[in-house]
Amino acid sequence: MIIPTWRDWITNINSLLGSDYLRNYNTLLNKPEWKNIAKEKNIDIVFCLHPNMQSFIEYFNIPDYIKVIKQGEVDVQVLIKESKLMITDYSSVAFDFSFLGKPVIYYQFDRDLFLGSLPSHLNMDEELPGRIVDSVEGVLEAAQYYVDHSFENEQSIINRTNRFIAYKDTDNSKRIYQAAKTFKRKNKINDLVKYDILSQHILTRFRKNSKYFDVMSYMNKFLVKFAKIDPKLIVIESNLGKQVTDSPKMIYDQLKTLNKGYKIVWVTNKIYPFDDENVVTVKRLSPEYFKYLSIAKYWINNQNFPHYIEKKKETVYIQTWHGTPLKKMLNDVEEFSGRDEGYIDRINHSVSKWDYLVSPSPYATQCFKSAFNFKKEMLEVGYPRNDVFYQDKNELLNKQNIIKRKLSIPKDKKVILYAPTFRDDEVSAAKKHLINLKLNLYQMKQNLGDEYVLLLRPHIIISNNIIIDKSLEHFVYNVASYEDISDLYLISDICITDYSSVMFDFANTRKPLLFFTYDFEHYKDNLRGFYMNFEQEAPGPLLRDNDALIDAITNLDKVNENYSDKYDKFYNKFCSYEHGDAAKQIVDKLF
Repeated sequence: MIIPTWRDWITNINSLLGSDYLRNYNTLLNKPEWKNIAKEKNIDIVFCLHPNMQSFIEYFNIPDYIKVIKQGEVDVQVLIKESKLMITDYSSVAFDFSFLGKPVIYYQFDRDLFLGSLPSHLNMDEELPGRIVDSVEGVLEAAQYYVDHSFENEQSIINRTNRFIAYKDTDNSKRIYQAAKTFKRKNKINDLVKYDILSQHILTRFRKNSKYFDVMSYMNKFLVKFAKIDPKLIVIESNLGKQVTDSPKMIYDQLKTLNKGYKIVWVTNKIYPFDDENVVTVKRLSPEYFKYLSIAKYWINNQNFPHYIEKKKETVYIQTWHGTPLKKMLNDVEEFSGRDEGYIDRINHSVSKWDYLVSPSPYATQCFKSAFNFKKEMLEVGYPRNDVFYQDKNELLNKQNIIKRKLSIPKDKKVILYAPTFRDDEVSAAKKHLINLKLNLYQMKQNLGDEYVLLLRPHIIISNNIIIDKSLEHFVYNVASYEDISDLYLISDICITDYSSVMFDFANTRKPLLFFTYDFEHYKDNLRGFYMNFEQEAPGPLLRDNDALIDAITNLDKVNENYSDKYDKFYNKFCSYEHGDAAKQIVDKLF
């Protein structure tokens, strides 16, 4: 059954006739492979337009071996029961079809246009219960696969489907009736605070009051001293609540897989589509945030919780950190630019609460001990966020295709990732870090635009918005807000960085690294300095200007040949604990 949904921009004949919608579906319907399938396998192929598109049916060029279903002729529910395979695009009928254990092919050639500025409620590539393709060839390949395999669905897709349906019986109406009949409001006060407009207004005003954090601090101290610890409660935060990603996310995924019965509090400042009934989300620095931190058995973070928050003695704090250090940190830095006088003391106080610190290599272990004066247990297991690079090759290829499709990167283009770190001396009057982009994007496009696209990913603490000129569209992709940088490593053919720990993570891919170090002497001598001999050990060339950078990319084979031995030594030194099972080792040991 081929059953596309409608398009809200196609409202008349003129908007239909020149549309990709009509052209792509006519191309699909007239592929001779359908005739072969229908004849050789004795399979009926039906085409059913959405009711909003039925008036345009005569403009579709439908061959005689495909049966057209017109509005009202057959109940869609009957078609769903009788069909063995569904080809749709974004129609909700696919969910009903998948609930019967049958395969779905999503033909999404116009996803960006269809979704517009409003994203889906789902992570479509990873959650829709079917194969997703964006070409006619992809549809035919998937359809032929299912025909050859007796229309059996893959187990991974069945698992996705099961997340959308709790019951497979005929008692839904009964359950709804019973729920309505026995409904009782459990917590009137909580509902009043949460949903009453006046209460929310008062709370918002209170959050802006200078006394708010004093009150939260008192509450934290009171709960730490008098409230019971919850042995099954875990609070997880990543990147100051800005993202649900990095090593904390990988540890969470492992916990979820093992289903050990923990209640998870995820700190996230934006809505994230968890499909886990054991997860509660709270905003960073909200009253709930302080409450849960005060009573949780476990804390997991890749940065620090606020220095003034106290924790119970029984609380276990797992610090995953967020990168192998190249530049010197904290107690190893002689003088900080752009930091206030109490900065080091505050961070040292935060570090004193860590119980475990994750390390990816002996080198990182030594740097952490020195910089943080850390004397508790080091978990030398690798970074959980890097486990992804050691997955099965077919899984990696599938994930790469999904990510590229999500970012609308053309299949015929190679990908360059530019991921610079911040500069301590580039701050605003409000002490916020800024980015002063030295990369000449216009020159890059002129010389490399036919073969490459460039992903621009500044450090997460950079506060100023990057505005990409319209003329750079389709070459430069601003991925500053993209959730998971590991996805960007997976799809990139080259990584350009400077002094960022990006280099250590990206080395797990064994793909080329180039270093755009236009301010090398200043950074080394006046800002941070390095733990390693960067010039001697870097697994790629240090390039001081745009011309040298473009030349290195143009002659990449030569660069790879010249730095092959250095790259091997670099990988062996800085990625030695990375084996693809870091999250599992941490969960097995501590949970």
